[in-house]
Amino acid sequence: MSDRRKDYHAFQAGAKLLADALARDRTPERVPIYAQLHEFAMHELGVSARAFYTTPELLIYGALEITEAYGIDVPYADYDVYNIEAEALGQALVWDDDIMPDVDRDRPLIAGPADLDKIRTPDFDSAGRCAMIIEAQQMFLEATGLQPTLNFCAPFSFVANIRGT
Repeated sequence: MSDRRKDYHAFQAGAKLLADALARDRTPERVPIYAQLHEFAMHELGVSARAFYTTPELLIYGALEITEAYGIDVPYADYDVYNIEAEALGQALVWDDDIMPDVDRDRPLIAGPADLDKIRTPDFDSAGRCAMIIEAQQMFLEATGLQPTLNFCAPFSFVANIRGT
C-alpha cells in the first residue's frame, strides 16, 4: 500500500479538469476520468473487505495508489456509503471477505412500528464507523489538498435498508 507520507497533490490538475468540465464558461482540454473504485482498489491491494472498509489508511491511501496507477485524473474518497448511517443507528451488517459490507436484510433494524422507538441521533464520535469515515476524509484532504465530497445514503434507500428490503 502507498506510503501515508506520499504527496498526492498532483491530483489537483485532474480536479481542475473536472471543474472546467462542470463550468458553463470553460471547456476542459479533455474529458477528465473519474471513477468510483473502492471495491476495485480493495481487490487490487489484496486485502479483505473488513480490513479495507474499517481502516482509513487502507481506504484512502489504497484508493489513491490505485487511482494514480491507472491514470485516473480525479480521486474520489468513496466507500460503502449506503451502510454508514444505518450502521450508526444500530443496523447489523453482513461482512464478506471479497465484497463491501451490506445491511443484514435478515435482521432489519426496523421490523415493525414498535421498532421506530429505537431510532436516536447517533453519537458520530462512537457510532458504527462514523469516526473512521471522518478520519478518512481528513486524510484525503491532507493527501490531495482537495475537499472530499460529502457522501450520504438517499432517504428512500436508507429506509429500505433498515427495513430489510
